[in-house]
Amino acid sequence: MYEKDQKIIHRWDYLRERSTWTTQSSKNIAKVLDHLKLGLDGETALNIPDSLTHEDIGRPINEGSTKVAYTLKNHPDLLFLQLGENPGESDYIEQLKNEVEWINKFREMGIKTPKYFKALSIIDEAGQEHHGILVERIHDSFMVKPGWEPLKEERITHKTLVDIQTLLQQFASNPDLSIVDLQMLVGRDGQLYVMDPANSDSSSVEPPHYMHDFLQKFRTEGIRDLRKWRNTSINVLKAFNQNEGVHAILVSKEMLDRDPEFEESLLDKAQKQQDLVVMGYDSEGTTKVLYEPKTNYEIDRIEVMVDESNHFISETQMKSLIRDNPKVSSDMVFRHALKKDFSNYRSNIIVQNGNSEVAVKAAQALAN
Repeated sequence: MYEKDQKIIHRWDYLRERSTWTTQSSKNIAKVLDHLKLGLDGETALNIPDSLTHEDIGRPINEGSTKVAYTLKNHPDLLFLQLGENPGESDYIEQLKNEVEWINKFREMGIKTPKYFKALSIIDEAGQEHHGILVERIHDSFMVKPGWEPLKEERITHKTLVDIQTLLQQFASNPDLSIVDLQMLVGRDGQLYVMDPANSDSSSVEPPHYMHDFLQKFRTEGIRDLRKWRNTSINVLKAFNQNEGVHAILVSKEMLDRDPEFEESLLDKAQKQQDLVVMGYDSEGTTKVLYEPKTNYEIDRIEVMVDESNHFISETQMKSLIRDNPKVSSDMVFRHALKKDFSNYRSNIIVQNGNSEVAVKAAQALAN
């Protein structure tokens, strides 16, 4: 990760009791990190390590032009963003400053982002020091980008809609707000997290006048595409709010075997509700009805229960699981739900009335 013509700096690390080395550009990055504000005032996090070694670093899960995201073996809820040195890019350090400033700005505005906790360095096996940032890991997430990378309908929840409306509210309240590269992670429960903003200017200064038309173009396109996402989310949630057919819960055999009480709770709910089907599936793709109403019924909605040990089901996998069940409607829709939220198996449609602060808070309260 370094070029031969870079200055190499050797030193004795008294804490680690070994000789280490770093490049001049890496040392410059370290100076910048020392002065960055990471996280909001008063924000605390549990189990944040004070130091890391190369033995703590797990596998890389994402690599960009300026950083690589690594898992941590003993801290599953964190990632280490190892920063590239990029000695030939004069604007790299400024870009890093702006990214952290915008992340903090978004969080102050109520827009979700992965949390940036603290700056750390690691020493690799060759003795080279690498600098980076500890950030929150959004588990089982995938990236979306309005106008480019679409939402997966089976991962949309009422929380997705609330987050879209929060973004639209912030655009409406801040007429000069523009996000040049609006990309987000979708979490397990459908929440949206803005990541890697590519705005070229600091969030604390007015952009140059000559950038106005350029930034307004991104703003207009972002708002347009977010509105499309809002309409898609509303339509998906409405499909789960209809009462024409029967709602089914699909849960893996492994989950039920791990938690017999959960199975008992599901069956008890279905017996009381009498319009709910409970089905299990195993690793071989075989499904079994665990409870069904005594009357004739047609399943038009399926909610797949997931927890930390389960993978999400694709549309192709779902078709395979239900292909031999004649009671599943041909226009069935499905989505995923977290096990811990199973009591809310009926979806709530949250349509925000207006862009006032009261309207936003009311929608957020429903989602929570």
